Amino acid sequence: MKHSIYVKFIIIYIVAAILCFVFVAEGTSKLIMNHMTADKAATLYQEAVLLSTNYAEDYYRSQTASSFETVHSHFSALDTYLNARIWLIDIDGTVILDSEEKLTGLENTAHFIEKFDPTSFGTSYYMTGDFFGEFDEEVLSVISPINYNLRVRGYLVIHTEMDELYAEKEHMLNIVYITLAVLLLISLISLLFVGLILYYPMKKIMKAASEYAAGNLSYQVELNTEDEFGRLAGSMNLMAKELNDMERYKEDLSFEIRNLEKNIETEHQILENTIAQTVKSRREEIEKAYNTEIEKLVGKDRKIKGQREKAKEKGVIDRIAEETKPVYEENAKIRGEIANIMKKNKL
Repeated sequence: MKHSIYVKFIIIYIVAAILCFVFVAEGTSKLIMNHMTADKAATLYQEAVLLSTNYAEDYYRSQTASSFETVHSHFSALDTYLNARIWLIDIDGTVILDSEEKLTGLENTAHFIEKFDPTSFGTSYYMTGDFFGEFDEEVLSVISPINYNLRVRGYLVIHTEMDELYAEKEHMLNIVYITLAVLLLISLISLLFVGLILYYPMKKIMKAASEYAAGNLSYQVELNTEDEFGRLAGSMNLMAKELNDMERYKEDLSFEIRNLEKNIETEHQILENTIAQTVKSRREEIEKAYNTEIEKLVGKDRKIKGQREKAKEKGVIDRIAEETKPVYEENAKIRGEIANIMKKNKL
């Protein structure tokens, strides 16, 4: 099944739009979430460093109930401000202070985290998850060590629910989706303009090419623009005109060649007839002269034969005469002697 290039553009556009939405839903969503998580973690880490420096160290320095209450009050105030939960954790994993727990005494609020391992943070200062199984929902946890007398005495950890970040991410994604939809609409309008500017002139040129391929060299491309398509249409029209003129010249030349071949064939036929007539006449003349000469030769032959017969007869007579000459002479001599005798005797 053949598709025009415009349909292919539409298909490519639809596929590209789908891929854009898929990328935004998957790739951009992850990028935004990672960026928001890192940004939120950086903000909480600054607060955690400030709290561990200004308040938590004072608690480890004095280890009194008043200092514990002071730290708890500040943590509770920041809990509401940051919308986060603040823990003070000892190095063995004991949570000795929780900003969301009411202050009923140090021992009553403390609980132990069995799987607590600060090294699981690696080189980062935050992590996402259930924080070693302490939460049922996903949270962002930022940790800051508490140093006192060049020793790590504990850790200040700030937890915030990821649902807030996810909601903010969805809000930002909605903005991205709206922006993407506007961009796709603009690109669709651009594609329509591309169709008007490029596709329809190309369609006319393809129509002209089909007409030329079918032998219709008189077809003209009606495209009066000053751009590349207009110049291409003008060149095609000029090419078609020259080809049409060449075709006409070829037809005229073919007609002249056919007439010339016909004339040559006629002249050839006349020449053949003339030659045949000449040969026939000459043959008749030769046969007539041959017959005349034959008759002459036959007459001469007959005359020669007659002469030969006469000569033959004469030769026989001469031969007989020659052979009988002595007899004649002897007879003549005898007759002479008889005459002389008779004369003498007077008989």
